[in-house]
Amino acid sequence: AAEAGRVTLTVRDTGPGLAPGATDGTGLANSRERLAQAFGPQAVLALDNHPEGGCVARITFPLETA
Repeated sequence: AAEAGRVTLTVRDTGPGLAPGATDGTGLANSRERLAQAFGPQAVLALDNHPEGGCVARITFPLETA
């Protein structure tokens, strides 16, 4: 979805969701770093448990870079 000059990509799975106390691994840290390099601090990669089960990943970034 594109709104207010930003794009949000959302992906949801139907697995068990995130384990309590889960932390980022190398892959997520690398992905966040690459987003920051491409789009600056306005880029966000967030993981959350979905209320109906599973995990939701959201990547938000500006439509245009500075």
